[in-house]
Amino acid sequence: MADTTEDDVRTIEATIARQFASLNWRAGTSADWKAFAADFAPDATLYPSARPVRRQNVGEFVARMKRCC
Repeated sequence: MADTTEDDVRTIEATIARQFASLNWRAGTSADWKAFAADFAPDATLYPSARPVRRQNVGEFVARMKRCC
């Protein structure tokens, strides 16, 4: 059981690191939206911090972020 838990923790840590890396962009460069989206099911629900809050699927979220950032 401990091995499974440790494997799960490593998988979660790798996913978080990959997400932060994919969203790390600077002026003149873009986020790695393909890598970002790959960690979600296509129909996953995301809620951006923009107000008013509106449910978006991964494709809608990425499209919005590409327009603003």
